[in-house]
Amino acid sequence: MIRAAGGHPYDARAMRDEIPHEMRSYYFDFDWSNERIWALDVPVDSVPLADLTWHLGIPIWSTQRGELRFDLRPR
Repeated sequence: MIRAAGGHPYDARAMRDEIPHEMRSYYFDFDWSNERIWALDVPVDSVPLADLTWHLGIPIWSTQRGELRFDLRPR
């Protein structure tokens, strides 16, 4: 189960309409288990930090703890 800020569970499919349009292609429309993903026996690869800086421009956080507002960008 995915958890929102504050540890509140939410349903990924139910919140699809809450996700800003610019972010929808980056979110899955299903719930997953971090433990099961981390347990996968797959190769680990390195990525240059410069390839990830675009993440800083998308609204991934909330200004209100426990609410899925997507109104705060890291940059």
